[in-house]
Amino acid sequence: MELLIVIGITVILLSFGFSSYNRAAERQLILFREQNKIISALDKAKYLAFSTFGQEQAPCDYGVHLEASNNTIIIFKELPILGNDCASINNVYTPPGGPFGPPGGPIGGDEIVETIKLDQAVRFNNLILNDIVFIPPAPQIIINGDLSIQSASAEITDSGGATVSSITITKNGQITAQMH
Repeated sequence: MELLIVIGITVILLSFGFSSYNRAAERQLILFREQNKIISALDKAKYLAFSTFGQEQAPCDYGVHLEASNNTIIIFKELPILGNDCASINNVYTPPGGPFGPPGGPIGGDEIVETIKLDQAVRFNNLILNDIVFIPPAPQIIINGDLSIQSASAEITDSGGATVSSITITKNGQITAQMH
């Protein structure tokens, strides 16, 4: 009889342990998936910059804007203000209706190519990387509108704050990610 009670208590305790382990594993999988969304957005903007070289009426650059307030990734293209003159662009995301164009219009401002929403279970944490643009043909890479920045990172964390993923991109376009 005592043996059955010991086995019953052990089973109950193990079930609590397995359920908390499953929740932690699920949070890590969600964090890993969202990390890959950010990396894919950076790769897509880089690819778009490469693919537009030599095209007539090509955008000045393609970029990625990370918006911490609403957990959003915006892939955008920066259009010239006048004709094909890209000398006057600011190399950062300017929302529609910003200082470079008519309200809601892409002319002389930035046009959103794609908006990606991160899962509600994660949030940006310690966001140093706000904007990164890729200027064809090389592409030249500008981080946060500043030519002197060599690298920047963005961190996302799960809702409990237990696991953090850090995504770093360098001026050469190398993207690294690590979970800690």
